[in-house]
Amino acid sequence: MAVVMMLVSLCRSERFSTSREIHDMPGIGKPPTRQFCGFVETDEIQGVRLFYYLMESESANIFEENDDETPVLLWMNGGPGASSLAGIFSEVGPLLLNEENDFVKNPFSWTGKGHLLAIEFGPGIGYSYCHNSTLPNGTPFCSGDDRRSGLCSPCLASDTSVAFWNAIAIETIMSELFPSLRRNPLYILGESYAGVYGPTLGRELMRRDNDLKLRGLWITDPCIDNTEQFGHLDLSPAFALQKGMISNETHALLTETCFVGRTAVGDYKRDNSTASCREAWRTYDLATAGIGDAVHPAAIPNLPMYIDPLNALGLSGGGGDIETYLSRSDVREAFFGASYRNTSFPYFLEIGNNGYDEYTLQYQACNNDATAHEESVLQVWRDIVHEAKTSQANMELLILNGDIDGIVGLHGTEAAAHALGFPVSEARRPYFYNATAAPANFVLKKPIAFGSQLRAKDAGPQIGGFVTTFDTGAPSVRLRFLSVRDAGHMTPAYAPQKALHSVNAMIEGIRLTPPLPFSTLRDASDNSFYGSLFSEWINEARGAAYVNGAK
Repeated sequence: MAVVMMLVSLCRSERFSTSREIHDMPGIGKPPTRQFCGFVETDEIQGVRLFYYLMESESANIFEENDDETPVLLWMNGGPGASSLAGIFSEVGPLLLNEENDFVKNPFSWTGKGHLLAIEFGPGIGYSYCHNSTLPNGTPFCSGDDRRSGLCSPCLASDTSVAFWNAIAIETIMSELFPSLRRNPLYILGESYAGVYGPTLGRELMRRDNDLKLRGLWITDPCIDNTEQFGHLDLSPAFALQKGMISNETHALLTETCFVGRTAVGDYKRDNSTASCREAWRTYDLATAGIGDAVHPAAIPNLPMYIDPLNALGLSGGGGDIETYLSRSDVREAFFGASYRNTSFPYFLEIGNNGYDEYTLQYQACNNDATAHEESVLQVWRDIVHEAKTSQANMELLILNGDIDGIVGLHGTEAAAHALGFPVSEARRPYFYNATAAPANFVLKKPIAFGSQLRAKDAGPQIGGFVTTFDTGAPSVRLRFLSVRDAGHMTPAYAPQKALHSVNAMIEGIRLTPPLPFSTLRDASDNSFYGSLFSEWINEARGAAYVNGAK
């Protein structure tokens, strides 16, 4: 196998970093576009080396020095504790792993929009590691069976350290390892706890001394603020009622009688002291497979996962075994070459489900242990707007949420977007996308949960969701909130066409709908509104210029 390997020593800090082109992937062969991977040392004292995976755009040469337009899209999964390679191989990347553990080419890959980058963090997750990772007996805080089973991390990390380390990694990748990218626009995209990761990284990059051109954030189903999202997380009883999973009577018992308090994020502390309350909570558990209304639900022996925990209306099961694939010795050989012999630490696609003991949460966002002095991510978003306005940089900011996501509910995220404090410039209104046919062979072979609304025939313009636009006080800084119809917690997987439509709107800096002035909704007579304005606006919004992303 032909291999290109380069080791780069950064003179300024003597920071270790590597880059290797992947020519042949087991089970795949030659990748759809050129792919590169390697490590960047981001903390010499702890020995933190973060693994990155870079996929070339389908339409641009990654080494083209004169190309300063092709965007670099940084993808981030959440957790804390999830590898971003989970999203690469199940949501946004060029190849998806299905239930038969076969790779299927993704016609909705984000490499159709730019160079796609993923970084595994914090150390101890995926291939990323620290000095403690290589200790044969682990560490006092992560050792034995817990270490071997991926129940803890031998490396300490926090929201602050992750933002700092990722900033170093991105600067190194785009300026040192791939200097042809140093002038390309950078976008940060992610889901779930990337609601913390993404904005904090964006703010860190904007405040550092670098030449990178951060031009947007696209964060879906995000952790933002405990107060605004209170009661809208973790398949709450309110969500279960809205989606027809429980009755009005059960909901009333759960929310009026059968609890003894609320957690910081709004989950109910159960009271099972009466027969009626036991019945209500058990009825709710039957509807939610025992995972509802808890950040860390207790395991129930021998109970299969008979719902999709991330999608109220989704199918159970689905997806390939990404962790086993990335653990294989031949895959490590392809990624790292014959010189890679460090097998003293295993590969974990995830540590914990919503955080792990060695990770410190530092924001009032999806955080049951938040203290009053800790910052809300709302302030981080405000800081990003301020930094962009001060530097007069063009910035596209999109906050999104799937409308059938029970883990991070739509209404809490929408309330958080309004709580940023910027006035609404265009009210909530539907946007449309072009529901073109997916390749028939892809529909047959794709992962079960991926794109449940995809069809092998054109469906024409369809509602993608609803959009609200806010006035940041600077035309160059645009802030929008989008709901995404029929999307669960992993929006790009559940609604790939709609997600890609909104990503395109961010990159191109274009509108999703025609203007809808407040005067049309407030002041026009019924004769004018229902006689012509209503239908004219809808017909224009469904027109090719908007559904095809040309505006």
